[in-house]
Amino acid sequence: MHKRYDWISLSDALYWMERGALPISIFNHEEALKNALLSDEVPIRGKASHKYQRIKITADIEFSASLNTMRTKKASFESVQIDRLRLQAWLKQLRLNTEQIARLLAISRCYATLCSEYEPTWKKAHDEDEKYFLHFAVKKARDPERIEAVKRLICEYQLQIAEYKRRERAAIDPLLMQGVGDWGRYIFAQANPEMALGRLLGTKQKPGKRATNTDRNADITLAVIAEMEGGMTLEEAVTAVATDHCLAEDTIRKIYARRKSEARAARWEI
Repeated sequence: MHKRYDWISLSDALYWMERGALPISIFNHEEALKNALLSDEVPIRGKASHKYQRIKITADIEFSASLNTMRTKKASFESVQIDRLRLQAWLKQLRLNTEQIARLLAISRCYATLCSEYEPTWKKAHDEDEKYFLHFAVKKARDPERIEAVKRLICEYQLQIAEYKRRERAAIDPLLMQGVGDWGRYIFAQANPEMALGRLLGTKQKPGKRATNTDRNADITLAVIAEMEGGMTLEEAVTAVATDHCLAEDTIRKIYARRKSEARAARWEI
């Protein structure tokens, strides 16, 4: 029996992802599409010499979603298409589970970066898991991580609401419901709720402060080095650190590649 394919162009796939037509809760849609292509789990085809042929993913492949093109050292393809059914199945793996929701909520609750006068009651942890998440949020999160965490949680919340209305799920994740409620209580407790909402969503920055990734990138690089010294391969270390920091593996890999020499020199005083 032949497999069924539903071919769409790369630009259409990205457009559908950005418009929420596919059930995913991610912030960087282009990065997710790239990772789906590199996974070699989603069929891809393109035109070479005016004929469609299947494209085999290699490490040196380059693509443009807007131009629907792909290129390797040996061949170039136009009118590139991807199987929507397999893409959708692959993307569903990116939906947030309860542990990921808890971690992202902890990062999103770094209200100290938004309003120094406000001392949230959630800082009083009642169990070891909560203490861990609060420690992670206070020590590790920077503005870019907090903003991305908020956007991912909002996307997941909207998806779950839509699924609930379609009777595809019995209830919204209670931890997610509590987290969204906490945001609302925090925002309306501020003297300027509109400004507080803007800072939470990343549309307004705290006066006199500019978001920076310098400290975060240094932490990430040292974390990758530590995992590798503990016996992991580079790819295993990248996966572990990406999970800890709620970032894409490709982002971790690029940060490590840029900072590894500097980090090792600073650590070992070479």
